Amino acid sequence: METPGTRRPNAAEQAMVGELADAVAAAFGELVDLGAIDAPIVGVGMLVYWDGSDASHWVGETAAITVGKAEWAAAHGAPEDLFNLYDPPDMVVDLAVPDLHDDPALWALGEALLDHIEQHDADDLVEVYFTALGDRLHALWGVPVGYESYDGTRVDAPVQVRRQLSAEDAAAWEARGWLAPLDAPRPGEPARDVLLAVALPDGRQAGISVDGDHRIGTHDLSGRGGVGLDRPIVLLGDDPAIAAGALPEGAVAARVQDLRDAWHDAMTGHGVWLCVLPHAARGGTPPVVFTDAAGAEVALPEPEPKPRSGEPWTTFSVGASGGGEAQEPEPQPTDAEVLARARVPALWDDAFGAEPELRGWSGDDRADGLTLAHAEVEIETEDGGDWPIDDPEREALDLVEQRLAPLLGARPAGRRAIEAAVRPLPATIDGRPETFALADAGDLWVAVWVDPRSRLQVRAGGAGAAPARLDLRRR
Repeated sequence: METPGTRRPNAAEQAMVGELADAVAAAFGELVDLGAIDAPIVGVGMLVYWDGSDASHWVGETAAITVGKAEWAAAHGAPEDLFNLYDPPDMVVDLAVPDLHDDPALWALGEALLDHIEQHDADDLVEVYFTALGDRLHALWGVPVGYESYDGTRVDAPVQVRRQLSAEDAAAWEARGWLAPLDAPRPGEPARDVLLAVALPDGRQAGISVDGDHRIGTHDLSGRGGVGLDRPIVLLGDDPAIAAGALPEGAVAARVQDLRDAWHDAMTGHGVWLCVLPHAARGGTPPVVFTDAAGAEVALPEPEPKPRSGEPWTTFSVGASGGGEAQEPEPQPTDAEVLARARVPALWDDAFGAEPELRGWSGDDRADGLTLAHAEVEIETEDGGDWPIDDPEREALDLVEQRLAPLLGARPAGRRAIEAAVRPLPATIDGRPETFALADAGDLWVAVWVDPRSRLQVRAGGAGAAPARLDLRRR
């Protein structure tokens, strides 16, 4: 199970998750009135059982958390148990829950998301959904809502609750002993010596911890592994961009510039720094300015030159040998031969010109990748094979950035990518309706599609205004 954020859900997945979470939250709103409970309520907990076999698992056992339970958690030094519905008993109030079996509309939404998860191996959407549902119920009831699961693989309730509380309220909960500090270990996990940590919008905690003599940065403290912080600037996460590093000698503070030229103060301490930027990681390593206690800028140390080893290279040329006959170059197949033997279809939309050229192909004598082009438009079809596209939206934005970088430079291209409009693009392929993920950068567009029934994937793009649709047919 991936943690939310390791794979960004595409637009269609976000819509499916959002539609189901909206519908379940609305059903809860019709069933539950927290104001009618004869006890002060500080939150709501949900205990989830989910194995992907039944749409009813999109709703778990739900109960209101009383002030008495919060005081018990504080008195016993167990804030991580605040949203535990069974320990101790009789300190929560059971709530009615929607029955998806009795609601055909809810059932259909739940089954549709289950089918998508099974077909696309998208188990990470389970956690995304329950986090989204918690946020909607928090907005509905005005108290924090967290969920736990029987198998313990989901985001811990305290992490979700911290997302929903303001910084002031989170500090107040910590002071009362109701909320575990950010550096508290997950149940069943070995304790971490966490130096810095920050809650991310999707429920993860990014942070820096100590492992023996090493300082490790990670986009998710609940997971294992990370990046060693032996350099002043290191990137830890892609979406959002997370930068960290070791403070240079004499530095006590760091500021990081995002792609929109705004500066952000980093968290610092224990000789390290951590900063989360308000966009995906694009445009290369962000600019970072380090300062000392007096506010003076601290220069980065010059990188040590890499030692050279071995003998110096000698350049020489080789002519035809005196003995033997010169070999003739192997004849190349014609475009017609490449197209006839290709493993993938050559697709084109005649709206871009009736006579495209074969601009490139890849593979052996039977091409597994073809690129047709006319003027500024290219359409590439390929067999994903060992390199499938798992996120068409992200792929489209990556291509926008890659195509603009040689013209504009890395950071301007990254900014254009984060500002590009992303939306579904209606299309047909040999008359069959499909939907591409379109990234529209104004004067450049890229559209990407992956066939869920096979390994075929298509990239289309060009200069100028984006098309209103694509109608691709085999050539």
